Amino acid sequence: MVDVNTLLSEEEKNKSELFELDLDELGAELESVYQEIINLRKKGKDPFVVELMYRNVKSKMIYLHKSHDASQARKVKLLIKELEGEIEEVRGQKIIDVKEEIENRLRKEQERTAIMQEDSSTELSE
Repeated sequence: MVDVNTLLSEEEKNKSELFELDLDELGAELESVYQEIINLRKKGKDPFVVELMYRNVKSKMIYLHKSHDASQARKVKLLIKELEGEIEEVRGQKIIDVKEEIENRLRKEQERTAIMQEDSSTELSE
């Protein structure tokens, strides 16, 4: 079996090696983004959209390892930046406490009911 690297010129080898280094850097960035998604989920945030975006970028990374397409590499870099922006947006989300929300709605409903009962009792007494 013939090694592909022996068939390539020195310049092509250098380009290939640089591209592999770039891919490794992108892979490391993507891994840190994934760890951040995990941390957000642990904190009770909803990173659903970010996770879908991550899966999209991850599949493009797999393609890049096979294709060595520089234009796709630039697109992946942009997508990772967008992903980081989405993470910042998720970090800023307010966590909704469902129990507290239900209690507030029940309290408001009880207040409305009490007011309506007062109004109907004053109308009947007149």
